[in-house]
Amino acid sequence: DGGRHLSYLPAPQWLLDVTHLVAGWTRVQDPRVASLEGGTVVVGREPGVTSVEPFPPLSDSILGEQMLVVSEEKVTVTELRAQVVAGLSLALRAEPGHPGMVTATAAGTTTLRAPKQEATLSVWLAFSDHTLAPLELYGWQDATLTVATLDPSVATVGGSPGGPSARPWVVAEGAGRGELLQLSLYPPELCRRGRHRAAALGTATAWL
Repeated sequence: DGGRHLSYLPAPQWLLDVTHLVAGWTRVQDPRVASLEGGTVVVGREPGVTSVEPFPPLSDSILGEQMLVVSEEKVTVTELRAQVVAGLSLALRAEPGHPGMVTATAAGTTTLRAPKQEATLSVWLAFSDHTLAPLELYGWQDATLTVATLDPSVATVGGSPGGPSARPWVVAEGAGRGELLQLSLYPPELCRRGRHRAAALGTATAWL
């Protein structure tokens, strides 16, 4: 918590996210290759190899490092993945061999249980280098996501159906199930020129 209170991890395999504690003291070893924005976003500047390093403000020692490679190889979007999130479920499980320890697991649910109930969409991008990233990571202003319903009697799309929606949501209208949502991701308007103007970066369907 940033104070002097000590907290202990239950086992050697556990990890703790301390990004918010070291973001202000993190740097890129070679700023010509990459830079940090806001302490958490890495921006590539030119091809090369460097590292991201958190360091304490009162000494010259480095607390750790992660190698970072900026490549000239182009990466493309190979797949768009989408899931309806209508709610969350929570499961509790006792840990064998660790008395008093309980593991809590949260998972998204896809079922809307009442008319006019709303749900959001979790949208992920799959890249040609076999990595995955949520669309929110790049900001909704850097892409145009259109969402259309294939059966308006079962579900409608919040905002303008089939048109750009910054943060799309789904509204239940009646009983039904299936891959009822069609999603298309387009580059920003400034990047859509000539014959590539109508080409989508990726398309997907979402089960509801």
